Amino acid sequence: MSVLTFQVGQCGNQVGQTFYDFIMKEIINASPASQAIAGDTFFDYNPKTDKYEARSVLIDMEPKVINECLTSHKRENLWDYDPTMCLFKQEGSGNNWAFGHNIHGPTCIEAILEKFNRQLEKVDYLDTTIFFQSLAGGTGSGFGSFLVEAVRENYPDIDILNIAVMPLLTGEVIVQNYNATMTLSSLYENSDAVLLVENDLLNTTCKNLLKIEKPTLDDMNRVLATMLSSFLYPVLSDKKKNFYSVLQNRLSISDLMHDVLVQNPLYKLLGIKNLPLMPDTYQAYVVNKWSALENRLFQMLISNTTEAMTNFGMKPTSQGAIKSISNLLIVRGETGVSKDPSEKDYNFPLIAKKEMYTAKITHSHMILKDKHNFNNNEKSLSLVSNSQTYVKSLEVISKNVYKMVHAKAYIYQYEKFGLTLDHFEEALARVEQVYHNYNEL
Repeated sequence: MSVLTFQVGQCGNQVGQTFYDFIMKEIINASPASQAIAGDTFFDYNPKTDKYEARSVLIDMEPKVINECLTSHKRENLWDYDPTMCLFKQEGSGNNWAFGHNIHGPTCIEAILEKFNRQLEKVDYLDTTIFFQSLAGGTGSGFGSFLVEAVRENYPDIDILNIAVMPLLTGEVIVQNYNATMTLSSLYENSDAVLLVENDLLNTTCKNLLKIEKPTLDDMNRVLATMLSSFLYPVLSDKKKNFYSVLQNRLSISDLMHDVLVQNPLYKLLGIKNLPLMPDTYQAYVVNKWSALENRLFQMLISNTTEAMTNFGMKPTSQGAIKSISNLLIVRGETGVSKDPSEKDYNFPLIAKKEMYTAKITHSHMILKDKHNFNNNEKSLSLVSNSQTYVKSLEVISKNVYKMVHAKAYIYQYEKFGLTLDHFEEALARVEQVYHNYNEL
């Protein structure tokens, strides 16, 4: 089950490169079976260069970031990108969703779909297509939206998962809320699931857990790559096999999206949390128990916080506790053998607690176990959740957009590229409906 990715815009390309770097690090430290299956899932071997090449298409409207991806020396000569799978121009999108969507989109889409077709031809079995992009800029948001719409139209049977990075709520770009609203409206209509990532929480994690006083984008991207890899890295069957096949991977992203995480198309927003996260120098001194990891992770979910700021007094029935629609728990490490009797064959009961879930619609949960020691941890957990996590953030974005639209602030910047006030009002109404649906759970 192979995964193809699109890296769109500056953020999308930087996150994508860090993700593939992390995946390769995991492959190096994995068992032979895990190495073979993860390698085939994310990479294509090129005998001419004797390197693995990421199954990815890189897109930006400026050349700088893509050139950095192609010339980076961080990968220890183990993997690379295929230079023919890149498209860039000399003019950016100016942090303008309309410019990326309406100007760059139509002029570039044919060339990009041709590259995507070539990637598809090299894949025996496609699981999912993943988009790395930002909600705030012009290319990642505007062109990224156009690309998702085109892939949905031309390949209606392909499953689409968006990894969408939300801007800092305190503000990075004055029009970021316009771009985020237009993007979310488009992705919600055309994707199977949208996994949102908040820059605010990445920044807080770097400061409070990793003890980085002034986190850089690279620091935040490494945290994000760890989180995403804890979910997307293959989960191998426990059954012994004398051959390695991608079909041994029990983590079919497309099946999990449709059968567990997104059973109702009104609710497509996913979030991710994983443990442990700590400075490398701490690892040798920390001994985790499954029960303690599980309790910390689910407290993070219901209180909607990072580990360092978790309210351990909150219960699933407390006022303000986050309600879930579905949860996927991925357990990595040896669970069947332990010197501690309470840890042996631990069954992770919290994911099944009825109090965590809404009673208003059908809900579901699943546990997947894999023996791989993820990120050099003997025990680690990853939780992918469809829940109320993003209600407050979407409400803040929507209220800011409403004020700006009411004042017609900066609308002229979008009107000259074909976007009207009606487009903003329609997109705002869709996003407001999304967070209203979640808020009413």
